[in-house]
This record gives sequence, structure tokens and C-alpha cells, in this order.
Amino acid sequence: MQEIMEVVDIIIDKYSEDLKANGIRITASKHYFEARVRQRFVIGENYKVYKSIIREIDRKNEEKKGYNHVRNRYHSIVLSVHPIEKGIVRREYCKEYAFPLKKVERAYIGTKPKKTTYGEQKLLSKIEKRILKILSKAQKTNAKKACKDTFYDALRYIAPRYGYKRKFLNIDRAYWELILLVSGGILVLIIAFIIRLTCKLI
Repeated sequence: MQEIMEVVDIIIDKYSEDLKANGIRITASKHYFEARVRQRFVIGENYKVYKSIIREIDRKNEEKKGYNHVRNRYHSIVLSVHPIEKGIVRREYCKEYAFPLKKVERAYIGTKPKKTTYGEQKLLSKIEKRILKILSKAQKTNAKKACKDTFYDALRYIAPRYGYKRKFLNIDRAYWELILLVSGGILVLIIAFIIRLTCKLI
């Protein structure tokens, strides 16, 4: 891990003067965090019956297969983008970009944990491309816009790799996840309505 962090620092240092000229700085840090595994989402007419049966099966699988309710685990490199001038953007509103090194995760309780390791060269390439994009935005706009979180960043932070962030844009993660869930449900209903309407017209 230490070796790859040294390479990341070298990449950042490569663009440090250009970043500084545009009023921003980028730092890299290692992040490890664990996240709870959710229970299986169940829907249907007999929702309560299915829910209790399926969750009992999942619980037994945890014990029988030796998963022991192990949590999802993530090792990442995180780039943090800050303005050099103090007071332009508060620290908790500054952009972050997480690049997974390895993870062990599963969708829900009762399933086998899957280990994924990412290639270092590909990871380093992605990090350098992101730095160039940040620099390009700072050159086209200003340091504040290049550093400050937006609504689209908040949607990005909902991804599992950002599970260490409990709040963004001063709103708890749970509310953002609820917004995404409700929006997804509405989208599914709209698609279902369009399909049904189309079938009637045929």
C-alpha cells in the first residue's frame, strides 16, 4: 500500500505547480472502512410472509456457510480537492474522489462475500486522468467551482465506495439514499405505465 501511495504523491507533485497557479491543491490519503450488509429487499402481494421466510433462509445461510454476518470492507485511495485561499469553500463541502484498491462485499445477508482487487496501473491511470480533469475545470472556471461539492457530487457519494461519508452538502447520507430510492421507484412506475399504455395502443 505504501508504495502505491508514494507513486500517487509523485503524480500529484507532477501537476502541483499548475494546480497552485489555479488556486487549488490535491492531497491523497488511504481509506479503510466497513459497511453493514443489508437484508434482502422483498416486494410482492404477500410481502410480510415472503419477507419473514426469505430473511430466515438468509439468516441460516450466514450460520451454515460460515459468513458470520461479516461486513463489507473497502480499501481505497481518496483524492481531496481544496482551495489554497482559506474561506472560499468550507472543508466539509470540498470534493473527494475515491479509487478502490480492493473490496470484499455482497449485496445482501445470506450471500457469499466476493473479493475484488483492482490493478494498480489502471488505478494510477484513473487517478492521473481525474487530476487533469480537476485542473482543466479550474482553468476554465475558478478554484471555488473546481473544489466545491455540487448536487451531482452528492449523487456520486451515494455509491458504496463513498460509504465512509456520513454527510454531504450538509445532509445525512440516509436522506440522500432515500431520495435515490424514491426517485428509482417513481421511474419504475413511469416505465411500467408507458409499457402498459403502449400495449393497449397496439
